[in-house]
Amino acid sequence: MKPTPGPYSKRAVSATMLLKFKARDSVFGVQKATVKRMSDLLGLNETDVVHLALSKLAREIIPAYEMDDSPLTESQLNKIRKLSGVEQNMPMTSTLFGSYTRN
Repeated sequence: MKPTPGPYSKRAVSATMLLKFKARDSVFGVQKATVKRMSDLLGLNETDVVHLALSKLAREIIPAYEMDDSPLTESQLNKIRKLSGVEQNMPMTSTLFGSYTRN
């Protein structure tokens, strides 16, 4: 059974890339047979398998937003506190980061 093109496949593309497969699977690449197995398991063509892998890697290593240029100023923090509507003198009862012990 020949895999069908994935849902985001486009026949006409403006750029192409030559891909040389590795002699054996490693953290830096895979054999053609491995891509073929993934293609069969996923029901995608081999090109879409490569795009899927690159897309997952891109989401993993490329930041979703630009880094902040500096920490928030005290004025900005005060404004956030005021807009949040939470009283600053309220006792902390839980934390998202492990256990909490009051000093």
